Amino acid sequence: MAVSGMRPPPLIQTRPENERNHRGVMGHEPHMESLSVRKRSYRTWAVFSLALSLLLGLMLVPALTALRRSEQIYREIRSNQEQFQTSQHVFEALSQNVFTISITIREFLLDNSPEAGRTYLARLSSNWEQLQGNLTRLRQILPPGETGVLLKLERELDAYRASILPIFGWTPQQRAERGAYFLREEQRPRRQSILAVAEELAVLNSSL
Repeated sequence: MAVSGMRPPPLIQTRPENERNHRGVMGHEPHMESLSVRKRSYRTWAVFSLALSLLLGLMLVPALTALRRSEQIYREIRSNQEQFQTSQHVFEALSQNVFTISITIREFLLDNSPEAGRTYLARLSSNWEQLQGNLTRLRQILPPGETGVLLKLERELDAYRASILPIFGWTPQQRAERGAYFLREEQRPRRQSILAVAEELAVLNSSL
């Protein structure tokens, strides 16, 4: 009876409490390492993206600069071409004006009517106004280096006009007697001289 009344001995804890706690803490470490790796990965990608953006920017700046320069050169070439074409059209118009004036003079000298002087002088004035208009246009579009030849052309035109104006006071008989000589010895050489200067100016303009 004395033996059966004895209580069993208490169980002795063989594993410390802090070991269980340590195991619980160790269970969280892989998760924390994963978060740390992800953060480092994000930072690496951010740095890489920034470096890539800077590299692309450095590559694009020279390309954009070259593109703008190319566009500027293209505009300059186009402007020069347009100016050259405009000046060539003016040269052609000037030559046409000179031929029109020479035809007017020739028709006047062949006309025996008393009123021919007034009629053809009006035509000559109209032709000369057109010529002066083209000359003004030419003066505006030509470079400063061509003003010397342009002044030479203007002098030739002034001398040509001074030589032809007096014939409009001739009588029909004077026109019949002097007309052929005037056309051969006065008008034709002066006209050729004007056209030669205009051609010289056109060649000089095309070489610039």
